[in-house]
Amino acid sequence: MIKIEQIQNKNIYLFKVTDAIDQAGVETFITFLETKADNNEKIKVIGVMESLPGFENFKTFVEMVKLKSKAITVIEKYAVLTNKDWIEKIIPIGNFMTPGIPVKHFAINEREAAIEWLEQIQN
Repeated sequence: MIKIEQIQNKNIYLFKVTDAIDQAGVETFITFLETKADNNEKIKVIGVMESLPGFENFKTFVEMVKLKSKAITVIEKYAVLTNKDWIEKIIPIGNFMTPGIPVKHFAINEREAAIEWLEQIQN
């Protein structure tokens, strides 16, 4: 399941993967990004993942790939809150999937630091 919440009435959105990513969660997130793209909005995102989510089936994986292609047009910056031990092993894949989007990793308890980083103006 994917939950989406806006942070402090800003253009920062937190999404949290609470269980295995399912088709409905992927579709909800894709619709959210499509709406932002249709309105020519740019957003900043905090992804909260306590462990690497599993995919229920290959179709869900394909939907995630479509999600990434839509995200590139909408997302300005991306902070990840998670256990760095496992995320660091997949960073090269993440950077390949999100070219041109600044990504920074934070410990699971560093939410405020992630928000501060997202609010910084890019050079």
